[in-house]
Amino acid sequence: MADIELVEGEASDVYDITIKDKDGNTIDLTAKGFTAISMEIALPDSLATPTKSIPTSSFAITGASNEIASWTVLAAEIPSAGNYLAMLTFTGGGLIRKTRRYLSVHVKEKIG
Repeated sequence: MADIELVEGEASDVYDITIKDKDGNTIDLTAKGFTAISMEIALPDSLATPTKSIPTSSFAITGASNEIASWTVLAAEIPSAGNYLAMLTFTGGGLIRKTRRYLSVHVKEKIG
């Protein structure tokens, strides 16, 4: 099972991605100075050329400890059916950080 499961063209789903450090502890994103999140989705063999770039306007920082990257999906942000990798980028306070582990993304073909 992929980290993120999507269906072609379906919008309005909300994916909550809990952000953790290498030891498995949740990270308070706002305490680290982050104010915005974006994401790039790419085919595994072309990571330098993203298939989709998800803007900061599609994300919110949520959770009791500000540890969740909450993505409200727009139909245009979903690539065609297939398997992809995704990387989150956190920005704010002059900082830019990217997730070290890629998220696996599986997009199913819409039936009907």
